[in-house]
Amino acid sequence: MRKIFGRIPPVGNPITIKTSNEVPVFPGSLKTYFLNSGTAALAAGLQIAQQHCKAKKPEVIIPAYCCPDLLSAILYNDMKPVLVDFIPDKPYMDLNGIEEALNENTVAVIAVNFLGIPERFREIKQLLQDMPTLLIEDSCQWFPESDEAFASHEGDLVVYSFGKGKPVCVLGGGALSIRKSACEKYKVADIVGEKNTSLSKSTSLFNRTKYLLYNIAISPYAYWLLELTPFIKLGETRFHPLTSIETMNSNQLIFLKNNIDAYQNRSLHLCSNKDLTKNSIEPTHFIMLNDECPTYENQHLLRMPLLFKNTSKRERFMAAANDSGLGASALYSEVLLGIQDVPDAALAQQAFTYAEKFSKSLLTMPTHSYVNESHLGSAFAKLN
Repeated sequence: MRKIFGRIPPVGNPITIKTSNEVPVFPGSLKTYFLNSGTAALAAGLQIAQQHCKAKKPEVIIPAYCCPDLLSAILYNDMKPVLVDFIPDKPYMDLNGIEEALNENTVAVIAVNFLGIPERFREIKQLLQDMPTLLIEDSCQWFPESDEAFASHEGDLVVYSFGKGKPVCVLGGGALSIRKSACEKYKVADIVGEKNTSLSKSTSLFNRTKYLLYNIAISPYAYWLLELTPFIKLGETRFHPLTSIETMNSNQLIFLKNNIDAYQNRSLHLCSNKDLTKNSIEPTHFIMLNDECPTYENQHLLRMPLLFKNTSKRERFMAAANDSGLGASALYSEVLLGIQDVPDAALAQQAFTYAEKFSKSLLTMPTHSYVNESHLGSAFAKLN
């Protein structure tokens, strides 16, 4: 029987309601544009890539297992998505698959920092070194833990998101950072629609109230009630088309700097609990995904990723974790082709063997401040 009166959400740290008129500065960025969402920021980056490449029929390479927002940004620009399979048991695109997909129409490769595990950005850039194709680093699932950590970015363009469930959250907005000097000449202002950016005391007060309610909602007792509400679909992954690219609302932007500071100063204690996880469950059940990835160098993890040896073991542990009140999640339960509401005509119907296996083997656990060792121990005990 599920633990009564308590449920820890898969992601979510409290939002800081202190404001600042200082616009955040991202080290290493030549220019940074703050837009209405991470998807909009990615779509704006793709338009820069098209200006740079001038392809007749622009194509964009993306991983076969990813957030459907990547597809939304591509389709917004009437570009063709080209999916590439993973390598076995890693959140990495197959480099040979990328190389085979590249052609004169490829304006960008979007590579994802997966929950804090970087893609092999340097190797991908080597594949692009003789081409105008840009590398776009999707950093929506990771935010640098310090000013020095920004130096690890390898993309020509880097995209961040500040929406619900992201490392830095103000319930909306995103950013596009331009890092390649050749892209400086392209003006995002030419492709961005303006919204009302004037500061309003009433709107700022409304946002403060919304953030306070959000902070209550992600507490274990309130989240348990939300889960019981039938018309609220928590954690559901589906395709949503992008409708516009606009500047980030100033009444959200004024909360961003202090929330970045809070994130960078926050002790993400569960990231150091890997030994507890390993010692609490037989290692034959799963691997700690971050430990198996050579690009992982103790970056903060948005979620702790476990890769199970088979789907039945994963489902058994997920049930045990949820019964213990710990918000375990399969993240995206399907490859991009199988996600709800994805347009059938948008993607070539083909098999992606390793990405599909990955989607059926991955389980993520929360790493935020509401989690403690007793939650993990209880869940692991039920699986052994």
